[in-house]
Amino acid sequence: MHGGPLCRQTADKSTCSNVIGIVRRSELIPELEKLDVDFVGVESPELPKQIESATGGMPIFLGLDAVGGPSAATIAGALSPGAHFVSYAWLSGLPIHLPQGDLIGKRLHVQGFWMYYEEFLPRMRGAQTEATQVVAFRKLSLPITATYKPSQIKEAIQHYQRGGKVLLDFDHPK
Repeated sequence: MHGGPLCRQTADKSTCSNVIGIVRRSELIPELEKLDVDFVGVESPELPKQIESATGGMPIFLGLDAVGGPSAATIAGALSPGAHFVSYAWLSGLPIHLPQGDLIGKRLHVQGFWMYYEEFLPRMRGAQTEATQVVAFRKLSLPITATYKPSQIKEAIQHYQRGGKVLLDFDHPK
């Protein structure tokens, strides 16, 4: 789910149907809506029902979590029995929270992914080449709110902590 916008932008729509975005703050909703996401909701107790309504009850077989913490429980709650839950980052700094009712009752397949696992290293160069082409041909857009020079790293970090994605420009380092 959290990785849905990237999936939607780089694959065909049939591969990534019913892309759901979950945000922690409502002001981030427009940012995700621009990325061709089917539904964006704010983390809340009502969110699972909103997701079910937005998808028409269609099954969701893949949940991508970059945040960790309690948002993992929201994703797990929206997944269908036998679905895959993949954690690939921990932006919140918290461990994933997965209710046993979802984990056991739905027989969820929980997987961690890190691109530097030994089995992925041989495919790294090809993936980087493909990613470069995706960016070069503008098939991927990321909502950057500000660009900073490396000498402005302190300001960039402060901006990021307030909210918004920042970019460091190494082409013009000073």
